[in-house]
Amino acid sequence: MAKKGFIYKALYGKDKKDFTINDYPKNRFEAFFKLLKSYFLSWIMLSLLTLLFSLPLILLFFAKSAYIADRAKDIAEQQLLSFRFSVELVFGVVAIPLWLILFTGLQGVLGIIRKMVF
Repeated sequence: MAKKGFIYKALYGKDKKDFTINDYPKNRFEAFFKLLKSYFLSWIMLSLLTLLFSLPLILLFFAKSAYIADRAKDIAEQQLLSFRFSVELVFGVVAIPLWLILFTGLQGVLGIIRKMVF
């Protein structure tokens, strides 16, 4: 039998005996804490995976804010509104593929969570 590695143990937990009727949780709080206790490392890894998929979008918003703050100080008051509108439009169009990346990652994370719960 092959030795199970760190990732296998983090995703699937330790091998345990089968459930009996008495082992099932009685209410939702008990079920939640049982999941939290048995899959704690998996929840942390899924949170980091969500952060990884949302990182490009977060960096884009920080870059947009820095660009507006840097360029807005040199622009006259009358042109500021049109400048902000054009910057928001360009960065909004650039953000569309990044939103797709985020939602693709969330789809995978939610699929794993659904398998853990059921």
